[in-house]
Amino acid sequence: MKKAILALGFGLAATGASAQDLYVGGMADYQRPHSGDAQTSATVLAGAGFSYNGTIGYGIEAEYGMAVTSGDSYDAARVRGRATYDFGSVVGFATLGVTGYFEDGADYSGYNFGLGGEVPVGAGGALRLEIIRDMMDQSYVTNVTTTRIGYAFGF
Repeated sequence: MKKAILALGFGLAATGASAQDLYVGGMADYQRPHSGDAQTSATVLAGAGFSYNGTIGYGIEAEYGMAVTSGDSYDAARVRGRATYDFGSVVGFATLGVTGYFEDGADYSGYNFGLGGEVPVGAGGALRLEIIRDMMDQSYVTNVTTTRIGYAFGF
């Protein structure tokens, strides 16, 4: 799974050269499984976005989050597609992609979907709020809901 996530991340970097919007960000994640302990993670992400008609957009992003508090203590990686709609003062988005969890030498895989919004803050930046749902395969025990807040900087 790690190799697939890295390959998709490199693909993102290769296709991003012609994107209309490239961005990087730092996020704080609160991950709550259906069973087990919750944890907090620090996540970095990078993405590329394209505008369809000025209001509707699409893109791809890759991220890696490292556990910073006790709990289940797993790292999470995601690669996901992103569809956006510009409401004016808020950009709403929906995501769908693949997830990998890495814990004590074991790898777990699954898929994810999410909903969120961004508001512009400063020159080129955006404050992001998001809910992500990871649907993991049966070997991981449970599915996880992530609540996220963070800042992305476009260039």
